[in-house]
Amino acid sequence: MKRRDFLVAAGAAMGGLATARTATAATSSGLTRAETQRLNLAVKGGFGPGFHVHAADRDGGRIIALIEHNENFLEVATPDLQSFTVLRATPM
Repeated sequence: MKRRDFLVAAGAAMGGLATARTATAATSSGLTRAETQRLNLAVKGGFGPGFHVHAADRDGGRIIALIEHNENFLEVATPDLQSFTVLRATPM
């Protein structure tokens, strides 16, 4: 196998794994996939790189999300993906 063929195959495999990981990272019933990805980026930007979204849903004009960091869970709300309000904190 030539080096170029290997790099193309490895890149395709990594792209498939990254897509599968992103798709299963957060469970959302009222958000599109693009909205879920934007929410993930907003959470990482607002709280830090160690946080990730477990679940998210729409409630009126705001998004309610369950986020986790080191097995500590936070329920947060955001109307615009820029300002977050912590509704509940749950250590696990």
